[in-house]
Amino acid sequence: MGGTWWQESFRAVAGEDLITATEVALDVAQRYCATLTAETGFQSISMPVRTAAEQQPKYVLVLFTRHPAGVWEFASAVGMAGRNWQQALHDAERARADAAQDRLGMDTLFDLVPEPFDPDVYERDRRPVWTRGLAENIQYLLAEHGDFRLFERTVQVYGTLLGRAWERHVRQAVKDLHRDGLIANDGKYDFELRPLGPVTLPVQRPAPGPVSASDPTPGRPVDGRRPSGSDHPTA
Repeated sequence: MGGTWWQESFRAVAGEDLITATEVALDVAQRYCATLTAETGFQSISMPVRTAAEQQPKYVLVLFTRHPAGVWEFASAVGMAGRNWQQALHDAERARADAAQDRLGMDTLFDLVPEPFDPDVYERDRRPVWTRGLAENIQYLLAEHGDFRLFERTVQVYGTLLGRAWERHVRQAVKDLHRDGLIANDGKYDFELRPLGPVTLPVQRPAPGPVSASDPTPGRPVDGRRPSGSDHPTA
């Protein structure tokens, strides 16, 4: 750990409950990662690992890498692993319900066993919300920092969706933003390696026609009258 600095944090919670100690451990892990990356030039990305959603993390899985693409691949992998984690939680609940029903030794009016988990349905039902959240994150980062490549800001792009969404959802978010004319990146091929390229739409002006000596200057109202909105470039 590079010294005994971390021990002071735990002395403050001696005799306290496990949740407080876990929170201190998470803080120590975060400080350790920050120190190591600052001194080595590595990047890091971390994911708390829980036995159940309502429990404190049992440990933190951390990747240290010199290549930003490593962070990108890790984020996508933990997103897909999150779906597998949901499957495992569901299967455990189903096993508990089966055991409880066996102990009763009889059928019940209502089925106590949850329906089988369908990973495709799980992802499909959440896809619109995840995609919209990722698109909002990207727009915020563009407003704050200007143009960038997604793999350079992986953690910020995912935000609170880290561990749930994965690359396919980021790709769809980019495609949606491109379709709306907000970025140049079309979400195809190695989209995470290319700049997003915010789009500035040009002002559409009418094509100039032949002008005679008696014609008014193109685009200028005749006799002081303002043209209708359909034929004036600034209407």
